[in-house]
Amino acid sequence: MESKENEYSEQEEIIGEGEDIEDLEAEGEDEEEGQNQASLEIAQLEQTLKDLTSTSTSLDITKNLNKEELIAEAKSYKAAQQKKGIIYLPKIPPFMNPSTIKRLFKKFNCERMYLSPESEGARKARRKNGGNYKLKFKEGWIEFADKKVAKEVARCLNGQLVGGKKRHNLNRDDTWLMRYLPKFKWENLKEKFEYDKKVREERLKMSLSQAKREQNFYLEKAEISKKVKYATERQKKRKSKGDDKEKEQLMDRFEKKRRKNIEKTIKYQQKHQRTYKQKEPKIKEL
Repeated sequence: MESKENEYSEQEEIIGEGEDIEDLEAEGEDEEEGQNQASLEIAQLEQTLKDLTSTSTSLDITKNLNKEELIAEAKSYKAAQQKKGIIYLPKIPPFMNPSTIKRLFKKFNCERMYLSPESEGARKARRKNGGNYKLKFKEGWIEFADKKVAKEVARCLNGQLVGGKKRHNLNRDDTWLMRYLPKFKWENLKEKFEYDKKVREERLKMSLSQAKREQNFYLEKAEISKKVKYATERQKKRKSKGDDKEKEQLMDRFEKKRRKNIEKTIKYQQKHQRTYKQKEPKIKEL
């Protein structure tokens, strides 16, 4: 029995030692896996850093390229704008619309055009008096791709008839009025409109402030006139009360004097009363 127990204890010790060895081996494997993962993470970080540096350098290169392209585009745009020319139309033929003008000047390579319409008040007044309902334009600007062409168009067509077909052409007998604007570009036209807008706003502000000042002045004067009116009315009332008192006093004095005079006359008459015999009446016999 004792020998069997010893065998069992020896087997248990051997099994325990085997388990300890297995645990140590597993721990070693875990440590190796952790080291491998850390090395992989470090490698990934290094790769991302390389990618970032490469992308940043490529971005810098593209930025430089974009800058150069933008500068070249700006220069070409400026040169193209310098070649363009604008003519000014101080008077548009009656009821000629922008599409008609664009169709007429299209062969001269016109690019942009702006026609300023009439005011809404003028249009309403014309419609009220039985006039045409169409929108009328006062003045206009036409931009051409070549300023030499713009000069020739303004020189040749200024003062000439519009012409064209006889049928369905209201403006056939109207004349063109146009003038070339040297050193004038489309940006200047925009600046002009902005300036006119600001001038209108300033005028409106000035007119509103003037109207407000006039209104305040009128209200102040009205208030002063009311105060003066009430003051004069109070003075009149006081005067009328004073006049009534004076009248009453005068009437009392006059009445007293009259009574005194009456009393005096009565007394005088009583003193100087005349006495005389009454004559007997004579009766005539018939």
